[in-house]
Amino acid sequence: MMDFARVDDCVFEGKAGVNSFARASKFMKEHAGKNYKNVLKEKGITLYFVPDTTNDKEFNYLGYLKSFKTVLMDHSKKVASYHSNYPKCKTCVMFIFDESNPYYQKDTTELHCCFLDKKFIEIIKECNFDYVVWFTHYKSVYKNGKEIKIPLAYIYDVKHFKETGKEYDQNKMAKLKEGC
Repeated sequence: MMDFARVDDCVFEGKAGVNSFARASKFMKEHAGKNYKNVLKEKGITLYFVPDTTNDKEFNYLGYLKSFKTVLMDHSKKVASYHSNYPKCKTCVMFIFDESNPYYQKDTTELHCCFLDKKFIEIIKECNFDYVVWFTHYKSVYKNGKEIKIPLAYIYDVKHFKETGKEYDQNKMAKLKEGC
């Protein structure tokens, strides 16, 4: 059994979860009509919302950590139901599609390796899944025009994972700006 979830580093405003994507959608509804997605689709137009992630108040490390924990723990609560509803299901896998920005620790300029961050590992170890697959499609990092290779995905065998991770100073984490 595999469960899927999306995680980002957007700090939500209030209970409604207003973020850049939601604001863009609201704008399109107000200016192009409630059914704007179907209207554009009929015309052969594909629309992608790209949030302004330069705003540190809306996109930050602590928001990322909170979002990760909320999503993983909420989905983790469903594992017992999966086993109950599908008795032949012996293994439960969580696939996380991570849409967050890359980060670094300001005082060291060290690139943040989310897969080995102690805080994230502690959350993963608390979950009820057998395996967690963490996919980070948007964490491409370039320096002087050359890509710095970082893993695209990481797979955790939750029950057998012994790594404790690296401790980052949460107060010194910053989004990596383009063109670094």
